Amino acid sequence: MVIPDITFKLAKDNAEMALFSPYDIERIYGKAFGDVAISELYDELVADDRIRKKTINARDFFQRLAEIQFESGLSVHHV
Repeated sequence: MVIPDITFKLAKDNAEMALFSPYDIERIYGKAFGDVAISELYDELVADDRIRKKTINARDFFQRLAEIQFESGLSVHHV
């Protein structure tokens, strides 16, 4: 699993983070979700009403991720 740097910043700030529709990203930007620089485009993606998104607390995300990692041995890398 790869986690964009913006996610760590949002968690540090105890902020909400957006989870984006990969389908909408590809349809609008013409690139696969994995080829989009999320940290660089994050604010633009959040503001784009054409992209479906869900918001969650970034710290809650990392808490759940830590639980999953502990249970399964999943490794996490950030970019």
